[in-house]
Amino acid sequence: MRRFPVVAMVRGFAALAVVMAMTAFFESRALGEAPTDVSPKWTDQDLAELRAAVLAAARQCPVCGTGNQRNEKYWVMRDHFVIREDVPDVLDAVRDIFSSKPADYEIFCTKLTELIILEGFIKFFETRRDRGLADGEAGLKWMRAVIEKNARDPSVDGPADSKFIETFVERLRSESPDGYEAKDFKLGDQIHFENPFFGRPENGEWRGVGAGTEGNNLFWDGDERRPVISPYHRTKSTIAQEKETITDWAKNRDNYLHSDFYKKDPKRHLPDPKWARIGQIKRAKLPTSFEVK
Repeated sequence: MRRFPVVAMVRGFAALAVVMAMTAFFESRALGEAPTDVSPKWTDQDLAELRAAVLAAARQCPVCGTGNQRNEKYWVMRDHFVIREDVPDVLDAVRDIFSSKPADYEIFCTKLTELIILEGFIKFFETRRDRGLADGEAGLKWMRAVIEKNARDPSVDGPADSKFIETFVERLRSESPDGYEAKDFKLGDQIHFENPFFGRPENGEWRGVGAGTEGNNLFWDGDERRPVISPYHRTKSTIAQEKETITDWAKNRDNYLHSDFYKKDPKRHLPDPKWARIGQIKRAKLPTSFEVK
């Protein structure tokens, strides 16, 4: 009888220890505490959620046009725009693009589409964090570290530069003369229509006439009958319509006379529309580790 209180106390402390350990575990998941060097194991569902987040960012993107403007609260012009040193969270500079008035920003071409991909990653990890998943907070920390390492570097053109965008995307290139077809795409892919009627002169610089018609970046929104999303004009179109647009570019005499096609064979008629090919895909990829290399 005298031993019962001791046994009970030992059992009580053991039970309390288990409860405390479980509480700490679930609190750490709720708070998003996780080491940044873990190797996540992603599922097909995780990838689908990421692609959906990228697509949602493309749909809500408020910035487009041919200007070059940023919100001065977050960005400063050096040789090109970089995130200000006094901005405490580099992710806020990306978030602001998608929450500000369109007049605050004018971004176009590759920079715009790569910022869309970064915003998709932010939303993906924020959603996971809000669901109490530890890899959500770890993913946001990883993104901050990757962008901090690059986006304040004067030699890097903001958080949309090929020097580190490979961290976030898998870049696929087609060897086929016909390029990629709809069967090759996955939801949320950023696809690039190449304009075969526009070429570079020998010095490698774009001519003033027709600049900006080198191609078109779009986001794949489903099967061939559904529209692709253009972040430039806030419009949606189909693959067939995009090919027609690029064929129309060829009807611009200045563009065509400056093209490699014309130089090689001045007697050639306008090229076949099927040559308006999709030669590149940028597909969002999840990290194999949250370590920053």
